[in-house]
Amino acid sequence: MITIGSLLSGIGFGAVLSTFGLTLEGGAVAVVAVGPLFWLLDRHLNPTMLIGPASYAYLYHLLGYALGPLGQRYLSVNGELFRERGMVLAQWGAVLGLLAFALTYAGAFRLGAKIFRPWSSSELDPTDRRWTGYTILLVFAAIAITVYAHATNAFRRLGQFETPTVEVQTAASAFSAVQQVVFMFLAFVAARQRSTKLFVLWFLAIAGHSTYTFLEGTRGLTLVAVILSAIGFLFGGISKKIVLGSLVVFVMLFVPVSAIVVQYRSTPAYSSRYDEGFGARVGAFSSAATELQDQSQEGRTSALDIFWQAVTAVTVDRIMEYTPDRVPFAGFRDLERVFAVWRPKVIDPDRPSLAEGNEIAREYGTGHDGVKSWVYTPTVGEGYRRFGWVGIPLVYGFVGLIFGGLTGICWARRRQREWAAMLAFCFLAAPGAWSSTVLSAVRHLAWNFPKFLVLFYLLRRLQDSFLSFGLRTNTQRLPANVKSVAP
Repeated sequence: MITIGSLLSGIGFGAVLSTFGLTLEGGAVAVVAVGPLFWLLDRHLNPTMLIGPASYAYLYHLLGYALGPLGQRYLSVNGELFRERGMVLAQWGAVLGLLAFALTYAGAFRLGAKIFRPWSSSELDPTDRRWTGYTILLVFAAIAITVYAHATNAFRRLGQFETPTVEVQTAASAFSAVQQVVFMFLAFVAARQRSTKLFVLWFLAIAGHSTYTFLEGTRGLTLVAVILSAIGFLFGGISKKIVLGSLVVFVMLFVPVSAIVVQYRSTPAYSSRYDEGFGARVGAFSSAATELQDQSQEGRTSALDIFWQAVTAVTVDRIMEYTPDRVPFAGFRDLERVFAVWRPKVIDPDRPSLAEGNEIAREYGTGHDGVKSWVYTPTVGEGYRRFGWVGIPLVYGFVGLIFGGLTGICWARRRQREWAAMLAFCFLAAPGAWSSTVLSAVRHLAWNFPKFLVLFYLLRRLQDSFLSFGLRTNTQRLPANVKSVAP
């Protein structure tokens, strides 16, 4: 009842502010008011998680439609880089969509968890050593993916390079999420076993991963790895206060560093040094940090300015303004592409894309460079550009069914190794609820989720085969007068 009261009063207060001319502020208050609903949702569905997938998805809405726009208006020296009228409409569209998402997500989660509830005999105790073995396999898989992607320039975005072939890009990106999933397992086994060596291994892994991705010009991968680590530590028995406090400290450090990454990758004088080797990249990164500090002291820009701009929802303001006056409603256009979901580009290079964010951005004039960056389309914009205001809750409801049902299945089976990995994958994919199109949501359901489930299942079978082989070998080596005992 408190949550409902907070929701209604917050939306009402936001509407009152809007009538007095504070339209952007009113919309932001309404978005903030939805927060307690998502917190309560995860407290009921994922009670032992630090933050659940639903709240994680809401966090992006909070940044994109409330904190980001207000930060640009009141705290940025560069002013607003969005269209106010379109952003205000998008704020209220986000409120409408989030309410629909919460309703369908909760129902689909409970249904999935109920239907796919596992047998008790298939569950592992958190102290079982098989968790450690599975983590080792994930580490090797993550290293192999990283080495291949780096050697083939598949994820490269800096320096001078030719665009990798479709085959190379497909192979490198197919299971790239393993690089983040492994951190939850590393943190879990380190915390559960209270092993100093494993804690050191986790720290070295997170430090190495952060250094590598920062110098590659990427920020978000480190943040996701740290949040998944926090969830793993909590599952492993570390105090929630300690985990939350450490996460807050990391975020305070992450904001300025992420701004340096933007300065480093967007300034040709620095990004061009990528090809000169690791030392040159470190030097360029240091120079970018110094330049950003000088600009901040001169009042031209700051780390917070870059942060507000980076987290604010893009494209959606123009979608809300231009549709249908300049750009007609899309309706069911391009939805026939879903039939190509099972045709990998390796087999069919001309397959129409199911991630059409760049296409939509071009249609509305926001633009992109086509190779080294991409533009997302917020779910608010996807719903509105297709069917108007009614399309927003329809698309959000559809996305909620998919993400809720899949997460519910993984939550119910989380004591099985492959399903625990899938739970981490669901968390990793949760921000997609903030920027899902109908096509990308279907792709997640019919392609991304199944292929990762197959991978994690095969790794578990591989581990069990190793264990079975080791058991048979040890049994054969027993003296003749000693009888083996089945485990």
